[in-house]
Amino acid sequence: MLDKLVSGYRNFNGFKRLFRQDLQKIDEIEIPIKSISQGAMIANEYKTKLKDFLQNQRNEIDIAIIMHPGKRHFTNESPYFSTKILLAAHGIVTQSIDIEKFENLIGNDSLAYYLANVSLAIYAKTGGKPWALDIGSGGSDLILGVGGTRIDAQNYLAFTTLFERNGTFDYWASDISRGKEDYVKSLKSQISKVIDDYIKEHPEKQVKKVSFHIAGKRPGKLEKQAVLEVMKERGAEFEYALFHINTSSLFWIMDDKNNFFLPDEGLKVRLTSKDFLIIVEEYKPP
Repeated sequence: MLDKLVSGYRNFNGFKRLFRQDLQKIDEIEIPIKSISQGAMIANEYKTKLKDFLQNQRNEIDIAIIMHPGKRHFTNESPYFSTKILLAAHGIVTQSIDIEKFENLIGNDSLAYYLANVSLAIYAKTGGKPWALDIGSGGSDLILGVGGTRIDAQNYLAFTTLFERNGTFDYWASDISRGKEDYVKSLKSQISKVIDDYIKEHPEKQVKKVSFHIAGKRPGKLEKQAVLEVMKERGAEFEYALFHINTSSLFWIMDDKNNFFLPDEGLKVRLTSKDFLIIVEEYKPP
């Protein structure tokens, strides 16, 4: 896996050529999996091996790449969550790789695109800024992504991301929180921290408008609560708006002016005062 990320695969040129940065392996842990049906045992084995590794590790780690069986094999405990929680507690970001998904792509052209996406995620998570859009004035100055993953009955992984209006990725914050109240507190703390850090590091840029994008298939009440509370506490510092973008809508928009029934890019259909359907890709004649 790492060899292909570094050196490339078919039309993927490799991490170094793509981002002009080295991707070096500090160490690796091998965890044998005897039976995929032993979900809790596998998760515990990942956790135990990783704890031992972290206790003896002396080199600074920028990111941990975790290869694990797919989450569909597990009901409660899973290697994905057990390693993510442990590494997050040590301030180490992770990039997870589904072993079966990766192995099924070997020998397929699609593996090149998969490796490119993984490389992009690694670069962004380790502080890189892969691109910026050439856009004019207007719109929000900052875009914050706010959300979380429920790990079990009590624990949440809360996260907040911050992008500049031109798409530049600036900050990622995450915490393990216990219970709903602690989850809201974590999100509020993250939101304030990433905004304050951005303002401190970019004194020449004036922040007037902020957009909050609530992650997940459905907008969560807890995430909305966190945003509203923290913005109320900060006072009338700048204008802000909350958005939830749903890519799994049951609605379809069609236009019979072409054989593909695809409408023009940018078409907006209003469903309610807060719900819209927006076309982001237009019909292009062959």
